[in-house]
Amino acid sequence: MADGSSMFAGYEPEAYPPPASLAALVNFESLDEAGQQRVARAALPDLVRDIAVAQERLRLKEVDLADLKRRRDALNAIEQWSASGPFRLEQNDCSRVHRLAEVCAAGQLVIIEETKHLTSEHLQTMLAVGHVFVVRHDWSAALGDAAPAEGGDFNLPFERCIFEFRVSGHNIIIVATQAEGCSEHAAHLFVECAGQWVALGASAQSFGPTHLVWHQVFAICVALEAEVATSSVTRAPEALNRKRERKGAPLLRDFHVIDLARRRRVAPGASGGSQQSRKRLHFRRGHWRHFEASKTWIKWCLVGDPELGFVDKEYRL
Repeated sequence: MADGSSMFAGYEPEAYPPPASLAALVNFESLDEAGQQRVARAALPDLVRDIAVAQERLRLKEVDLADLKRRRDALNAIEQWSASGPFRLEQNDCSRVHRLAEVCAAGQLVIIEETKHLTSEHLQTMLAVGHVFVVRHDWSAALGDAAPAEGGDFNLPFERCIFEFRVSGHNIIIVATQAEGCSEHAAHLFVECAGQWVALGASAQSFGPTHLVWHQVFAICVALEAEVATSSVTRAPEALNRKRERKGAPLLRDFHVIDLARRRRVAPGASGGSQQSRKRLHFRRGHWRHFEASKTWIKWCLVGDPELGFVDKEYRL
């Protein structure tokens, strides 16, 4: 990530109109005492107004300066954390999407050059319609030796998914989108650091924990599709949401919690054959099957002999 100050390249404080002219005081010294008093009384309202305008201009410049300092401190904190490592996935017990939504609604999200296209309205819509997944377990560890190598195609369980992580004391939210029938994913990464939420764009590629959390997204999607994992929905408290609605605050969201399936389905006939041909449980890669005028998704599935092992039980954080 570039130095924090460079994130604001091209930033210009709001331009303000010049103060009112004091033309009435031109040649003031050439007037007699009575004339000077008359002109001074006439000019006094303009002077008072000009002072108020100057004070407001100074206040707004101070606000701009404080906002720049807040953003700079947040970006510097993220840069330092990103370079610290190693990063550890921690247990996450609740959703924080509503907190991010509140920050977006208040215009307090730290936006860098690469994410300046994200308007407050766009962000609030994005956070309001996605399915939320609170990640409580290390899904890469859960799949153990059977974990598929990263880099294969995978499908999101819904068109828009919001994955929430706790990594080394910090909150990270990934908003991932995949259109039906499309193999590409669009993703936005948000990080809470030094008390501020920051939206990272392409800089997320060099952000330290990105590989960790994106590999978790990959493992979660594969586990759900292969029915190794199941998701249950935790409902937001209705009474609390009614209070938040009256206050005009973003509502708390229902969220999915993912756990290992009690019975892991294995592809039929996958564990048959001689003793020598038996293989440990492993994933058969999902892929797109292309036809002349269309394509269809072939799901990831679990194959092999369950008796030869599969899951590392130390997947709970």
